[in-house]
Amino acid sequence: MNGRILVIFSTKSLIGTVIGAAIGFGFYFFLKTLFSLSKIGLILILIFGAIGYGITTLKIPDNNGMAISRLAGGEKLDNVIFRAIKFKAKGKRIYLYTKEENKK
Repeated sequence: MNGRILVIFSTKSLIGTVIGAAIGFGFYFFLKTLFSLSKIGLILILIFGAIGYGITTLKIPDNNGMAISRLAGGEKLDNVIFRAIKFKAKGKRIYLYTKEENKK
C-alpha cells in the first residue's frame, strides 16, 4: 500500500481527480456567477472529479470480440488517451521499426 492515500487513491488517481474537479469548478464558477445555479455546479464538480478518477484508474478490458479491446486490452485508459493525443499531434504518422532476421 505504498503511495496510497485514503486506501482508494493512488498518487496518479488523486491527481486525476483534482484535475477533473478543477474543470468542474470552472463550470461551477460560470454557473454560479451568471445563472445563480450553485447546486448544479457542485454536482458538476463531483461528476468531473469522478470522471478524472475513472480515467486514471480504469483499464480497458481484454476482449477479443472488439477491435479496440483486442489492440489495447489490459492497458490503462489514460495511457491510451495520451497515445491518441500524441498520434494526432504528430500528424497521424506511425513509424514501424522491424528487425531483419537472417534466415539460413
